[in-house]
Amino acid sequence: MRPDLAELLDALRRSRRPRLLRLIEEAGLDAGPPAPEPVVVEPYRWFLARLGDGVKLTGAGHLPPALVADIMRSLGWDADWPGTNTREHLTVPVAELRDMARRLGLVRVHRGRLLPTTMGNGDSPTTRSACGVTWRRACLWREMTPTASRVCSGCSRSPPVATTPRTSWPTA
Repeated sequence: MRPDLAELLDALRRSRRPRLLRLIEEAGLDAGPPAPEPVVVEPYRWFLARLGDGVKLTGAGHLPPALVADIMRSLGWDADWPGTNTREHLTVPVAELRDMARRLGLVRVHRGRLLPTTMGNGDSPTTRSACGVTWRRACLWREMTPTASRVCSGCSRSPPVATTPRTSWPTA
């Protein structure tokens, strides 16, 4: 936990307000990150390993068709997705995987190539641990979702939908 947040938390704990103390306790802010979910983490690990030192993008800025087909086949997504699965913009699971990897700070585009970032290339403890990737995804979900603060009361709690397929995410 960041030092400034730890100071704030200590100051709040010295409060004599029972409701505030109960909220702090229920939030579980002292707990570590949530347990990793391989279903969530494995596609990112595989994608980063497959990228290696980077992949040249097409002229339109998409992943090459052979890589898109490889992603769909290797992750087992091709059975449920119609079509030839060779174009990123037509293969939503691959487009979402790449977009979320970018939002998590695992990949970046530089001079027409998709490259892993320092965090994404495996040199980072966050990338090496499945828990780190799950934790970053949960934090990002909270930032992107306006109602997330009502769903997730504490920084150490993973949102309930962070480990479920996107089709079951709440719409509220």
